[in-house]
Amino acid sequence: MMSLDLFVVFARVAESGSFSKAARDLGLSKATVSKRVAELEAALGVALVARTTRRAALTEAGERTLVRAQRILEEADAARDEAVEARSSPKGRLRISAPITFGVRYLAALLPDFLTAYPDIDLDLALADKTVDLIGEGFDAAVRIRALEDSSMIARKLAPVRGHVVAAPAYWAAHGKPARPEDLARHVCFSYSNVPNGLLWRFESAAGERVSVRVESRLTYDNADTIEPAVCAGIAIARQPDFICWRDIGSGRLDTALEAWTTPEMWLQLQQPLNLPPKPVEVLPGELAGKVLTGSTALVGAELTLPFAGLTTRSGGDGRFAFTGVPEGNQRLEIVGAVGAAKLAAHKDAIAVFSGKRTDLGEIVLDATGTVIGHVKTGRPSGNAGAVVYIGLSSAATVTADDGRFTLTGVPAGEVTIAAQLTGHQVGRTTVMVQAGAVLEDVDIPLVPRDVPLRGTVLGEVLTQRLEDRQGTVIVVEG
Repeated sequence: MMSLDLFVVFARVAESGSFSKAARDLGLSKATVSKRVAELEAALGVALVARTTRRAALTEAGERTLVRAQRILEEADAARDEAVEARSSPKGRLRISAPITFGVRYLAALLPDFLTAYPDIDLDLALADKTVDLIGEGFDAAVRIRALEDSSMIARKLAPVRGHVVAAPAYWAAHGKPARPEDLARHVCFSYSNVPNGLLWRFESAAGERVSVRVESRLTYDNADTIEPAVCAGIAIARQPDFICWRDIGSGRLDTALEAWTTPEMWLQLQQPLNLPPKPVEVLPGELAGKVLTGSTALVGAELTLPFAGLTTRSGGDGRFAFTGVPEGNQRLEIVGAVGAAKLAAHKDAIAVFSGKRTDLGEIVLDATGTVIGHVKTGRPSGNAGAVVYIGLSSAATVTADDGRFTLTGVPAGEVTIAAQLTGHQVGRTTVMVQAGAVLEDVDIPLVPRDVPLRGTVLGEVLTQRLEDRQGTVIVVEG
């Protein structure tokens, strides 16, 4: 088969009338240009160029071939332009498989933006928790959450997925939390059927210890939404990925166990068959931006995380932050920390991040509260423990430790009175100024026993008729 490159070189020689000029235009040597024209002549079996010392003139066959060469090159340019346009503006039909729960909770929210951004793509989205045969069932790609097992697939890792052992607080209260994975064998569990050996739960400790335990399953399921009501009702333990259970954990409906142990690594992946031609399933990471405030004050140095994407950043001097390289999909933003040791926390649910676009969250205002850290002092090395420290009638209250130390969180910003009370002692008070998101340290509140008289200071002025008689007067406070 003749190379398109031969026609390119021949056409440039014909148009310029010179081998030397064609070589300069193409960035090739004159010998290479001459060789390429000779190869085309040999392939066609005719002479195309009459070589003279002054110019390269076309033969009659060369004139006819030039017309065809120009037509071939025009078609090649059109094909290239069409390919570039298809890459910048994808077209065609995409058939994609995804798990049911992930598709409903995360992919569905992306469809309006996706279909608007790519009007020339016809999307066939099939939701199923079972593993489909991409080639046999005509899928272009699949969103899967697991370790990569099929070597016939091209897999792009989008985000890590961690598994959690979860149950309702009522279940843990009634049966106790397992201290080690082996303890699960004595508990009631639910098992997932769409994985090999669904009854065999594997764990690994931070020290590298690996443990496998076979659980007794009262219910086997193939979709996580099916068991959510029963697990939250305290019937059994389940092992769930974070993208399914994080809302219930955050709301307190579920609580985790065995957090010091990790389950086998899983990834949110986009998989494509190796032997299928490429289709426009390329997605570009997005960007997420915003500004963190406590009241009207910019929060500097706050740590922000996207748990599902595994990304972390900090807010800058004006409270602004930005994540780059965010996988498209629904993300959950967590904000922790502020000034000093303050522990402000907040989150925003279901932030839709779209391929190649910037999502600006605007201003995120955290509770305008601060933290007060101090020491209740009774004048004795021991006996400082158990004092109740509180803010008026506020719910912000705590009890001092053995050394009299206390930490009050959630303290309203502004001027507040911190009080301390200990059995058998006078109530102590101090007024402090609390800044939103800040930590106020070294606040001392003295307490004295009720049977010890309080001492104070009296200030005044002694008056006599003569100024020189005022000095030396004895002042006595009786009683």
